[in-house]
Amino acid sequence: MSLSINDIAASDILDTSQNRRKAFNAIAGWNGSTYTKPIKYYIHDNNGYVNFERLHSNNNYAYAISNDEEKFIDDTFKQIDKYIDLNFERVYSATEATIDIYRTVTREERWGWCAASWWWGPYDYEVELEWTPIWESNTKLTNYPTLSSSVAFYIMHEIGHAVGLEHDESSGTLNPNDNRYNINDTLMSYNYQSYLTNSVSFSDLDISALKEIWGENFAPTNWSVSSTSFNENITSGSTVATLSGVDEDSDDTHTFKFTSSTNGPDNNKFSIEGNQLKINESPDYELKNTYTISFEAIDSSGLSSGSRYIELTVNNLDESNLLPTDIKLSTSSFNENISANSTVAT
Repeated sequence: MSLSINDIAASDILDTSQNRRKAFNAIAGWNGSTYTKPIKYYIHDNNGYVNFERLHSNNNYAYAISNDEEKFIDDTFKQIDKYIDLNFERVYSATEATIDIYRTVTREERWGWCAASWWWGPYDYEVELEWTPIWESNTKLTNYPTLSSSVAFYIMHEIGHAVGLEHDESSGTLNPNDNRYNINDTLMSYNYQSYLTNSVSFSDLDISALKEIWGENFAPTNWSVSSTSFNENITSGSTVATLSGVDEDSDDTHTFKFTSSTNGPDNNKFSIEGNQLKINESPDYELKNTYTISFEAIDSSGLSSGSRYIELTVNNLDESNLLPTDIKLSTSSFNENISANSTVAT
């Protein structure tokens, strides 16, 4: 039996008429077509007591984490950001964040827990999640060499809950202990020990569910330039065009980066500052009248349009008024008997 999106998506998040979803949408700045505010997350990274509001860890105590654990959490949010319309931003205070993340010692020998609360009038939404390395597999992640693959799974499983994935047979979603499924089907499964590798990621179904809940983040498909020609003799550093991304996500922002020098042999003749394309040296039509450059547009979540190239042309100006019409000397006479090679005029 194949799993579906409804098997792993929390119904009160998937259904936009539910107060839980309305509260989350309010925090994320939903304007009817897209999300305009980032979801802020906080990673706790020191030993000490914490006044948890929702978690039920032992002794209200949290622990510092490793650099690889910290980087993995950051990269997990970046990975999700690439798939869905929601955006995420790390903050360094729990009071600023919607999602608070802690390493703890959980009760009941769990590997983790995620608890959310939401309100309306006005809407608000808060999540606390924790994980405990109850078992560390010998397999480490390739890109995070000190991080056990089992701990990486615990972290991603709980982050999945924080953004709307679920396992709760009583509410109609997945029974995580169902041995017909494993983490290759969905990270909501508890069947993980025999399936761990040196890379842990959301499954195709997980990604489809997140897109269904939050909408898809589309990569820019191209870029455009405000002009493909410019006059000769303009000063070095002059702006020759304004760049913009072509993107189905109309409210997305873009940066621009030069790409292959093979398709853009004249890349080094230009600079990109923000969305301004600038020429590095004053152009001269008689010396060079076309330039070919290649660059990409990159959206706020790191998705790229891919490399595209364009040919820019230099406008030939009438320079006849710049030709000399006479010669002016500083003096028209000089003394006799001056030595050879003396300067007589400038």
